[in-house]
Amino acid sequence: MPKLRYADTRTAFVDGKRVYLVEVARVQRVLIYLVMGVVLCYLGAIVSLMSPVRMSGWAAMSVFSTLLLAAMVLAICGIVQTVRLATAAGESLTVAVIAGLAMLVPLLGAVVLLLINGRATGLLKSNGVSVGLMGVSTPEMKRLIVGACASCGYDIRGLQHNRCPECGTAIPVLDLFNPVNPCQ
Repeated sequence: MPKLRYADTRTAFVDGKRVYLVEVARVQRVLIYLVMGVVLCYLGAIVSLMSPVRMSGWAAMSVFSTLLLAAMVLAICGIVQTVRLATAAGESLTVAVIAGLAMLVPLLGAVVLLLINGRATGLLKSNGVSVGLMGVSTPEMKRLIVGACASCGYDIRGLQHNRCPECGTAIPVLDLFNPVNPCQ
């Protein structure tokens, strides 16, 4: 399968800017995994110090330090993904960078993260995308590709009939005979 180009995906317009919904969904999913990784590293660090299995002082501090370092690296990646999500969801680069810098302030960072994630989720939901706890599922992302069945994500380009062979959904004439994105 050839690499997906964003030009082949469904778009929306936010404040006059084209937004690629697949990009928003992918960046949001990565950000969710990074936040989960940071939380798990912090929990692991706490458990390593409070573990009933006694390690030598050096080993316990080594595990603790490694987990805290991993949490810091994941947090930095999370800041970068926050900026990417803000720009993908239609924010200007200036606002996105300010949001990324705000992520350095502990409580303010959590608020910024919730606001940007909420904006991305709202954008996706307003365009008919189902967003779950872990973001947009892979089958749901397939539905965002132009020339794919809106119901199951099956590639319908070039079909000779007006029903999806995978799920039986009626295919609009535009998607069946014109797989090029009409918004280009």
